Amino acid sequence: MEKKENLRNEFVPKDNQDSKSKKAVKNESEKSQSKEKESYSSTRATTSNEGTIEKTVLDSIPKESQVTTAKFEGPNIALYTKNPKFSLTELTFHLSYLSKNLKKRFVIRTDPSIRLSEEKTRSVVGSLLPKDVLVSAVFCDDALGEVILEVNKPEAIDGNMVIEIAQSTGWIAHTRRSPHIPSSSISTIHSILKTSAKERIIFLDELGSRIFRSPLILANGSDNASFNRHSKNQQSVVTETYLKPQPWLTNKEEVILCCLGGVKQVGRSCFIVMTRESKIMLDCGINPGEA
Repeated sequence: MEKKENLRNEFVPKDNQDSKSKKAVKNESEKSQSKEKESYSSTRATTSNEGTIEKTVLDSIPKESQVTTAKFEGPNIALYTKNPKFSLTELTFHLSYLSKNLKKRFVIRTDPSIRLSEEKTRSVVGSLLPKDVLVSAVFCDDALGEVILEVNKPEAIDGNMVIEIAQSTGWIAHTRRSPHIPSSSISTIHSILKTSAKERIIFLDELGSRIFRSPLILANGSDNASFNRHSKNQQSVVTETYLKPQPWLTNKEEVILCCLGGVKQVGRSCFIVMTRESKIMLDCGINPGEA
């Protein structure tokens, strides 16, 4: 029997053997991907399992990215890295797969420990940019880890230059064309953003905890006890105000939709959605007469 099988394998064309091996490898990869998808789908991104989500993300990305922290920040999951060059290039391919399975959006930020001061950043950026590109202003946003460069030729700064600036300074660069007349309003905005950096970081953290909270009502219709304990332990005045049950809703499953336009009109589509603990305005229309 063994001789017959060997003879059969000898007379099988190599192309067929290669195709069979490719199919086997493809099936194995599909099985592994399906298992990963099942594990991702079972892991829901909420504040109660933020540590699990962070571990899942850090275990799924290459160590070359040097990501130190993954946390909920506003509507996104922010990744803080010490290797901006790798994170802004090769890491994006891994994050696209994670984002598809976790149904969440990722943003890459630089670790605060690698960020240079604003003066050093200005000198380093000036040495990296071409000679015909003049920098009129440099603003470092500590809350987002971004640097805004006002230059006379923003089109001269391409993606490779942005990556080089991030690797050399620790700030992710955004360009803006220099105004012909210096604007005091822009300077005032920059100073306000700089002085309120800590408050903005706290706001993004609190907003992330609200967006990624555990569901208020479980699938069986009962209240989520863990969320009730979480809301009682909140110390933020803003969070307590928004999480306070609204008096006009007595039923926990009730949702009120107020139409403020767009029902029998073209444009002016504005709605207010109210639940027991939130009130959201959706304004997605225009006034055709004024457009």
